[in-house]
Amino acid sequence: MAMKTVNPEDVDTIGDAAEYAKASGMPDSPDHVANLESLLANMVTKRRALALDAIAYPIAYAGRSLDIAKIQPVIEALERALADERRRAQ
Repeated sequence: MAMKTVNPEDVDTIGDAAEYAKASGMPDSPDHVANLESLLANMVTKRRALALDAIAYPIAYAGRSLDIAKIQPVIEALERALADERRRAQ
């Protein structure tokens, strides 16, 4: 089956991404601080699970260490974003 060719200029990537990011039933003024706190907590939980997995299954320690190294900058960025949102909320 042939794939359809798409002209990149015809695709509104930013508009599509904005629509994708909308949650159904999203409140008019979302609690950005609470959302970031939840996301940060989830990422920290994921990092801890990876560390536990590395200890439980020693054969996986190198891979899990690399996974943790990839997640850590995301956690730090979320911490900065959370601090920014808290500052803006004052």
